Amino acid sequence: PVIVTQALGLACALITVIVVAQFSVQRTSGLIAPLLLAASGSVAAAALSGTEASLAMLLVTLAFLAFERGWKKTLGLWLGLLMLTRPEGLAIVLLLFALEAWDRPRSEYARRRPCGGAYGVPLATAAAVGLARGVLTGQWLSPFAAPLFELAPGRWGLGGLYLWSFV
Repeated sequence: PVIVTQALGLACALITVIVVAQFSVQRTSGLIAPLLLAASGSVAAAALSGTEASLAMLLVTLAFLAFERGWKKTLGLWLGLLMLTRPEGLAIVLLLFALEAWDRPRSEYARRRPCGGAYGVPLATAAAVGLARGVLTGQWLSPFAAPLFELAPGRWGLGGLYLWSFV
């Protein structure tokens, strides 16, 4: 199982590089992002870790490509699969929904159609997963979301320090 999951992670990482190259196919500068992604040590580590991190990376990239090009059904599909893969997918869904509500990114590929209906699938998936989690474990929130609703000043302070060191 370890070798199979590592091989699937590597395949997802390589497909992600190909998908990133699709954002700007008509310009040579469009090769910079895939090159940086392929040379990233953290992407290589995630690809061979045997976890779902590289699958989530692929799904986020596919969802953003669908969002940018205005592919409503495809966006809903990728975001729904992302919600099944990682609980942090809800943050991506909410971020894309906020971008949709504020102003869609403009590109030569965008069909200029709103993708508002695409968010029903991932939100329904999140509700179903939350309901199943609540019935099976008694915890309605994911391990990602539960600490966000706890008032722990030490944890928030430590998170602020991590954010500051990243900046």
